[in-house]
Amino acid sequence: MFPTQSRYAKVHKFCRGPGDAQPTALQVVRDENRVNHLADKVIIVTGYLGKAKNALGDIAISPRVYLPHLDLNSLASVRACAEEFKSRESILNILIENAGVMACPKGRTPDGFGTRFGTNHLAHFLFFYLLKPLLLSSSIPSFHSRVVMVEYGPWKAYGQSKTANLWTANEIKRCYGSKSLHAFSLHPDEQKSAWDADDWLKTYWKSPEQGAATSVWGVVARGLEGTGGKYSNNCQIASPADPTKRHGPGYATWAYHPDGEANWAKTFELLQLEEE
Repeated sequence: MFPTQSRYAKVHKFCRGPGDAQPTALQVVRDENRVNHLADKVIIVTGYLGKAKNALGDIAISPRVYLPHLDLNSLASVRACAEEFKSRESILNILIENAGVMACPKGRTPDGFGTRFGTNHLAHFLFFYLLKPLLLSSSIPSFHSRVVMVEYGPWKAYGQSKTANLWTANEIKRCYGSKSLHAFSLHPDEQKSAWDADDWLKTYWKSPEQGAATSVWGVVARGLEGTGGKYSNNCQIASPADPTKRHGPGYATWAYHPDGEANWAKTFELLQLEEE
């Protein structure tokens, strides 16, 4: 049974903006009693090592933090990063695929794909595929390996690439759930930024610490153990969105569309991968 109503359901009904009662990622870890329970390494894959180190501060020099470089615009870089990772590490329990491009000019990747589709979907798919053997072998009865695909879709091309991410999570569950590998897709919700916005919209914004909470919930929530293939927001399994509302939680009608299976097969074809 999916925990469709989490312990945070009430606070998400009365949003007040960044820093309100909505949970932070660290609070989720504490509430799930995971502090020091996942105590090996945190691997942060980034295309901008300097920015990553500045953001992490002293954490970046910890031996438990590993910062490999990956350029999502290049499939060769994806392959190189995956190979480097596998040469160093023998265990991988959690994979959060979060980065991408958004409001960029129309263009092509060096591999000939549209920038958004190539970067946001194909690169993430390939990275998962190359690390899949580690995810499968690292799964244990007390903690099945988990994949989280971060999705959001306000613009057409960007939204299409992120819908492909959502469908990928559904198909990971379908293909590998019986092998103790599960996946979720989620909306991270709007986070505080320099963008101008109407006051009513700002009440839905979150701090960066709050914005990371749903991603972390997807990989540490004990109630999700052994499940997957569901869309989440606000630290809970989402229900269908209300089409009459301008803004709100939930998923669109195409989230569980049969085209997701066709997208899975087409992605294997585009990347010239063997489908099991």
